[in-house]
Amino acid sequence: TDRQTVPKGSDPKPPGAKPKTTATKKRAPKNPKAKGPKTVIFSPKPPSLQK
Repeated sequence: TDRQTVPKGSDPKPPGAKPKTTATKKRAPKNPKAKGPKTVIFSPKPPSLQK
């Protein structure tokens, strides 16, 4: 019974915390990279670099 009560309380946190950390890590790298390229493409100087 102790194990069942513990998994129920700690299950939502550990599983949620691990997936969240991986999701944030995956989203974080994509955000900085996406923001960099996007800002560069929108900037007037990048167009000349792209050509």
